[in-house]
Amino acid sequence: MGDTGSNDNSAATQNQVYAVGTNDVYTQDNSDGTTGETNGNPVNGDATNHRQEASFSQEVTIVANPSGPVVTTNFCSSAYNMIYSGHFPNRIDAIHVDSGASVPLTTSNIAANTNSLASDHINNLVYYAENQSIYAWSPITNTHTVITSNIKGFAGTSNISSLSSGGAAFYNGSLYLGIDENQHTGGAEVYKVDFVPGSNGQTVQSVTSLNIASLIPPSDWGDLSIDNNGVILSATPDGFWTYNLNNGTYTSLSSNLPGGQHQLAKDGQGRLWAVVYTPTKFIFQVQVVGNSIQQVGQTISVDPHDTNDAAECVIGESSIGDRVWNDANENGVQDAGEDGIENVTVDLYWDINGNGQIDNGDDPVLATQTTGTDGNYDFPDLIFGNYIVKVSDTNGVLTNASLTSASDTHSVNLLPGTVDYNDADFGYKLAIASNPDVILVKRITKINDSTTTNNGDNLLIYNQEESNPYDDNKLDNPAPDPNRH
Repeated sequence: MGDTGSNDNSAATQNQVYAVGTNDVYTQDNSDGTTGETNGNPVNGDATNHRQEASFSQEVTIVANPSGPVVTTNFCSSAYNMIYSGHFPNRIDAIHVDSGASVPLTTSNIAANTNSLASDHINNLVYYAENQSIYAWSPITNTHTVITSNIKGFAGTSNISSLSSGGAAFYNGSLYLGIDENQHTGGAEVYKVDFVPGSNGQTVQSVTSLNIASLIPPSDWGDLSIDNNGVILSATPDGFWTYNLNNGTYTSLSSNLPGGQHQLAKDGQGRLWAVVYTPTKFIFQVQVVGNSIQQVGQTISVDPHDTNDAAECVIGESSIGDRVWNDANENGVQDAGEDGIENVTVDLYWDINGNGQIDNGDDPVLATQTTGTDGNYDFPDLIFGNYIVKVSDTNGVLTNASLTSASDTHSVNLLPGTVDYNDADFGYKLAIASNPDVILVKRITKINDSTTTNNGDNLLIYNQEESNPYDDNKLDNPAPDPNRH
């Protein structure tokens, strides 16, 4: 199946636009000199008169590319509430939004700055840009890749001077780049970057301007974010605004947010956060209400992190587990037949300084799991880094148990890649529950060093009978016989 010429604009010769997954019949264009073709206008009523040419009146079935991204939510759904942030000049850090704690993750070896961050959580990549180049960092393998060094060439324009200080967001399989007015002829602009299907977000197919420079304020970008409905939220020193990708509606937003140069990112719950580096370094949650953007909750310090830009997290491929068990013989080893302990809570800490110890006030709890019927637990979707697992037992299951393992904490250093760590085990000897209905029974087993009475009774044999004069075994009346000594 071949396309008609790119300069042929007639209704009978253009490539018809189709809906993915539908069955459309395409008629031959009848104007390229081939004989025997069928005349006709585009079959599916496309007003743009685009159509695909097929051999004669051949019926063509269009099938969606199976390698394309499947979008569910437009954010990284994760339990750990992390975002990523470019730390000046060319480092990328992770920030735990609920505590403000941050950890350096990587330093780019191919760019002087890590700006215009945007996360593709389908392909597990974090994009960043500088000058005419787009780069990608993989939080899975901790590697950096050049995606393109010729953004102008793909855009087909000389208007783009640099990508070094703009904003960025990722939505529905495409990267959106906001370019500053002083880096773009004709004012600030947003460009959409599409990728070749099947390239896993690593090969650029096209770069297209949204042509909204006349709508948006001419200013330096702070950052971009795009919600699940395809609405761009932009933060600039000149104010906040939204632009709906579906209907082209632009809306200016009022704001009284603290700080300046707000960098935007969604956490693992889809909550939107603003990271600020001036006048002080802090983070806070924001939301759009009507035609205003408002702060939610309090500001949280992220000092000493110095943000360039922000992006949502990426779901990792590593995990930490594994079991809390009843160490019946107290040997610290999981022996055959020793059961797991159910309903025990286990916390995962972020080991900020990597010292293998929980530093109170510095190392935040990322998540909590509860052991199942087999005593197992698991923290999935982690990237490389230092973690500590601690048995917290908030349900009080281990209140009277004794720890038989070396410690109730276990430190883990996950390396880049896919690591399934299953050695964070904790042994406890459960206390044997007392039974208030149990009654002590006295037995006479020897008289004058003899186990046989004068009557020939064997005292070593326990007779379960009330008439046995040597045992207090009548449980409903255990009072001692005053005639027995």
